[in-house]
Amino acid sequence: MKGTAFNLVHKNTLDFQEIVEPGAVYYLAKFKISNDNEKIVIKAAVKPENSQQVIDVDFEHHFYLN
Repeated sequence: MKGTAFNLVHKNTLDFQEIVEPGAVYYLAKFKISNDNEKIVIKAAVKPENSQQVIDVDFEHHFYLN
């Protein structure tokens, strides 16, 4: 899994960690929020197991410091 997170000023490559639990697999990555009400756009490329197809996942979210 590959991905990036960016705002109006910065673009960061996401370093995903795989978390495996019974019946589920999670991919988590950290990124820094600098400002209150900051909009972050996250783009990820996901390749499902036993598939050759890569699926692009894009979303944006406003983050608040408190």
